[in-house]
Amino acid sequence: MDFGYKEGERYKIVNPELNDHNKMFTVIKVEDYSVYYIFDGESTIHVFHIGSVFESYIEELYKTIYII
Repeated sequence: MDFGYKEGERYKIVNPELNDHNKMFTVIKVEDYSVYYIFDGESTIHVFHIGSVFESYIEELYKTIYII
């Protein structure tokens, strides 16, 4: 199943009520309904489940492409 998350994508936590607000992370694995990720500069792997409230706390970081 494709839930829209892919390995290597970058996200940012955007909920100011969380201690991790403004932290950025990279998706390292997507398996079934679980998304495994790692925060920038850390070595601990975290997981959230697709459909959980955590999804409303994050936004994808987009690459900016400049055309000259």
